[in-house]
Amino acid sequence: MLQSISADTARIPADTAYAENVLAYIKTQKQNGKGSFIHTVNDKKYGIFYSISPKGWVSFITVPYKKIYPTPWIFISAVIILCIYSVFTFLSYRHEKRQNAESKFKEETIEFLGNMYFCIIRVNLITNTFRAIKTTAELKEKIQNITDYNELIEFLSAQIEKNASEDFLKFFSLNNLQGLSGKQNEEYSGDFRGKFSAGYRWINARLIINKSFNSQEAILCFRDIENEKQHQINEIRLLQSSLEQAQKSGQAKNEFFAKMSHDMRTPLNAIMGYITLAGQLAETKQEFHDYLNKIASSSDHLLELIDYILNVSRMENDKQQTNSEINLTECIDSCLEQFYSLAATQNKHFKAVTDIRNPYVLSSCFKIRQIFNNIISNSFKYSPEGAEISVNVRQLTDGKHCKYEITISDTGYGISKKFLDKIFVPYSRENRFASSSVQGTGLGMNIVKNIVSSLDGELLINSEEGKGTTAIIVLTLETTEKQKTQNNTENSAELDLNGKTLLLVDDNHINMEILEKLLTIKGMVCEKAYNGLEALTVFENSPEQHFDCILMDLQMPVMGGLESAQKIRALNRNDAQTVPIVALTANAFAEDIIAPLTPA
Repeated sequence: MLQSISADTARIPADTAYAENVLAYIKTQKQNGKGSFIHTVNDKKYGIFYSISPKGWVSFITVPYKKIYPTPWIFISAVIILCIYSVFTFLSYRHEKRQNAESKFKEETIEFLGNMYFCIIRVNLITNTFRAIKTTAELKEKIQNITDYNELIEFLSAQIEKNASEDFLKFFSLNNLQGLSGKQNEEYSGDFRGKFSAGYRWINARLIINKSFNSQEAILCFRDIENEKQHQINEIRLLQSSLEQAQKSGQAKNEFFAKMSHDMRTPLNAIMGYITLAGQLAETKQEFHDYLNKIASSSDHLLELIDYILNVSRMENDKQQTNSEINLTECIDSCLEQFYSLAATQNKHFKAVTDIRNPYVLSSCFKIRQIFNNIISNSFKYSPEGAEISVNVRQLTDGKHCKYEITISDTGYGISKKFLDKIFVPYSRENRFASSSVQGTGLGMNIVKNIVSSLDGELLINSEEGKGTTAIIVLTLETTEKQKTQNNTENSAELDLNGKTLLLVDDNHINMEILEKLLTIKGMVCEKAYNGLEALTVFENSPEQHFDCILMDLQMPVMGGLESAQKIRALNRNDAQTVPIVALTANAFAEDIIAPLTPA
C-alpha cells in the first residue's frame, strides 16, 4: 500500500468496470510521471492511492490534496519561526561567549593581582579562625597544624626582626582587627623584615577590610619587596650622601671665600700702600720704580686670584671648548720658559725633557698651559730651596690618535694622606705648612682635574710626606699633518705708528686716558668716542681714509662694540670694509675673544 490515511478514504462504487477504469487511469498517470488525483462531485481535489493484494483485491485510498501540500502561509510561518529561533540562538551564543571572555579576563586580572602576594590569609573576626588562600610551601608546612588566628599571629611575629615584632603583633591582633572592622573600606600596610630560609628579606604586610563585602572578615596579604626596598634604601643613601656632600661643599665654599677675602685683600692692600708710598715718599727715581714694580707684582697676583675663580666657575658650568690644531711641543716649551727664571730666583733646580714625534694635534693650547701652570706652580710653592722639579713629556703610541704622558715630579714637602683624598675637591687647600710666603687659592688641582676630564685624559697623583709629589697625566690626542706656513717678516717687524690717526672708543674714562697717553707716546693721533653709537657717527662724518684704525671696546652703553663695528662695515663708503677694527674686552673666555671674528 502506498499510503494509509484513516480519514477521507474514497468510497469506490462496486461496479467492477468503473474500478477497472479508475485503476487504468491511475496507472496511466504514473507512467506519465504525473501525480494521481481525482475530483469529487463538489469539485474537491483528492489524491488517490491504490494497492493490489495477492488474491487480486484492489484497495483505493484518497487524501485531501491540501493535507498533502499545505498552503504557502503555513510554510512561510514555519520559515519565519525557524529564522527567529536561529537568530535568537546566535545572539544567545554571542552573549554567552562575551560573558565568558569577560569572566576569563576578570579571573586573569584577579589571578595577576593575587600573584603579587606570596601569602594571602582570610580571617574570620568572629570565630577567631583563618584560611590560607595562598602561601609558600615553606610557610604552609609550618602553619598546617595551626587553626587559631591569635596563635598564627604569634607565630608570624616570631619570624620578624625584633624591633618590628611587637608592633606587628599589636596591630594584627584579633582585638585590633575587630576594632578596625567597624570602619568603612579601610586598608592598612606596613614594611618589616621577615625571616626566610635564605635569610631576612623585606616584606610588605597589607590588611584589607571591606565592610560592604563582609564585616566579619579581613584579608591579610604579604608581598616580598626586598628589591624595591633595597633600591629605595640606596636612593636614600645617595640623597643623604649628596646632602652631606652639598653641606660639605657649602662649608668649603664659605671657608674658601673667607680665605679668598684675606688672599685678595693682601695684594690689594699692598697695591694701595705702594701707590701712597710712590706718590708721597719716593725720594729717588729708583725708589719710585721699585714701588711700581711691587705694585705690578701685587697686581699680577691679584689678577691670578681672579683668573682662578673665573676658571673654576667656568669649568663647573661649561665643559665644552672648541679644539684647534696646535704644535704641542711649542705650546709646552713656551709654558715652561717662565719656570727656568723662577727656579733661578728661588734657588731651585728645574729641568724639562720633551720627546714628541707627532707634535701637531687637535687640542687646546690654553688647556695644556693650565695643566702645566697649576701643577708646576704647586711644585714651586710647596718645596724648599734646593728642591728638584722635573718635567718629562713623552709620546707613548703612534697613529691617528696618540697617547702622550706628562710626568711632573718634585722633591718638596709632599702631601698628607688625609688631604690627598680630597685634593680635587673644590674650595679646599692644604694648610699644614702655614707659611705666609706661600700664596695660593686652593683651586689649582680642581682646575687641572676638570681640564684633564674635558680632554678625556687620565690623572694620577702620588705623594709621600717629606719626599715629594709626582703627577702623571695621560692624554689621547688626535694628530694632524703639519700645516705649511711661511713667516712674514714684514708682520713680525715693529709697526711704525707715528702720525697714524686712531679712533679710540671706550666708555671708561680711566681706560681712555691710559690708552691715549700710551698711544700718543708712539706718535699716534687719537680721536675719542664714548659709546658705539658715537663711534659710528664720528666715523660716518669723517673723510674717507681718515682713520688708520679703530680701537673698540665691546661692552658699552647705548650701543655695544660688536653692533657698532657691524654698522660701520655696512656703511656705503670705500674704507668701511678695510679700516682695521681692534676689539678690546676684559672677558677672558675663549668664545668672548672669538666672538668679534665670528660672522653675524
